Amino acid sequence: MTEVSASDGSLVRVIHAARYQLQGPGGVAFDRHNIWVASNFSVTEIRASDGSLVRVITDGFTLPGGMAFDGAHMGVTDLMNGTVTEFSPSTGATIRTVNLGFIRTAGLAFDGQDLWVTDLDANEVAEVDAATGAIVRTLSAARYGFIVPSGVIVDGSHLFVVNGGDTITELNPDGTLVRVLSGPSYRFNGPGGSAYDGSHIWVTNETGNSVTVIQGP
Repeated sequence: MTEVSASDGSLVRVIHAARYQLQGPGGVAFDRHNIWVASNFSVTEIRASDGSLVRVITDGFTLPGGMAFDGAHMGVTDLMNGTVTEFSPSTGATIRTVNLGFIRTAGLAFDGQDLWVTDLDANEVAEVDAATGAIVRTLSAARYGFIVPSGVIVDGSHLFVVNGGDTITELNPDGTLVRVLSGPSYRFNGPGGSAYDGSHIWVTNETGNSVTVIQGP
């Protein structure tokens, strides 16, 4: 896992020790104190201030994917069983596991009220009530341009869905389409993970081994 300065893109550090148990790391989230990384069969908590290992949680995870923090609890999707597991970041204890009936849940984001979850195989994005776990609506029309949607982020005013087809779909909070970002200027090359730092959107390019930074609102 690589830490990069948000101000200038310079390298801060690379974390790769075996004790972190990072095997194919995917989703990452910040709980206001520490960094959480989803990996094969586990979730790793890393101290944000110095990169030291806090703990590795292995209970109940098959293939963790996207992660999101809702202000109180941490959520993580499971690519293999179509679920979202909510757990306490302070104790690591599971609070509940919600089965959405998806084929492969991947991306996960919190918009301040609800969760947004992507389904890789169905090319769908669902809004989920954070309080009850019930699906509010599912977006699946072709006009959204969803192609193997792997990640989703919220920048405070819009949703951005990262697609395996080298595009990003921008949506309003009510689910209406704003635009589809594509083209050589973005240099998307197998976009996967994504995050918002308060001013910019960061997107990893798995095939291109690069990161694209997009100006936020």
